[in-house]
Amino acid sequence: MRKIILTSSVLFFSVIQLAAQFQKNEIYGGLSYGRRLFNYNTNSYQPSFSIGLNTHSTVGVFLDNTRYNVMPSQFYDGYSHSLGVGISYNYARYFKKSSKWGWYVNSSLGFYKVKVYEKQNSITTLNTHYNQQELSVSPGIFFRASPRILLFANIGGISLTNNRYEFTSRFNMTSQLNIGVMISLGNPGKKKK
Repeated sequence: MRKIILTSSVLFFSVIQLAAQFQKNEIYGGLSYGRRLFNYNTNSYQPSFSIGLNTHSTVGVFLDNTRYNVMPSQFYDGYSHSLGVGISYNYARYFKKSSKWGWYVNSSLGFYKVKVYEKQNSITTLNTHYNQQELSVSPGIFFRASPRILLFANIGGISLTNNRYEFTSRFNMTSQLNIGVMISLGNPGKKKK
């Protein structure tokens, strides 16, 4: 049943025209998946909603659910889980002489609740929890799959992270692969002909 609903949704949104990267006041729904490529594994899911500011930019909100499968520590086994919300801004342009491929830059400010779990003798316990703020900038590429569907990908970026333990800057280019889709949901203020 889920496959039928998903396929029907994709087909429905694919038949409606969209002329540029974005449309002013158009609402977009998005979903991205991220996976860390080195050191330790992560699984990250990020649904989002945004509105077009003009043909090149959007501003929106996102939810983030990330699990670090193995803690980056040699002293104990465990994992961490973070839930967050934030705001984001996207700027996109087509490559020269292309109407399908382009580049984009995403900047976001997120607020997260991080919980760290420790595993000992097959028992998982909550070790610590804390709040974290992150400001990040990630460049990437996109592909216009249809007039209403935009596929995008990036391999990390730069970020400033603050929590009760540290304030750090990270350059994580090529360390995490993020892929996603953005679908135009329409312009609620636009009159239909």
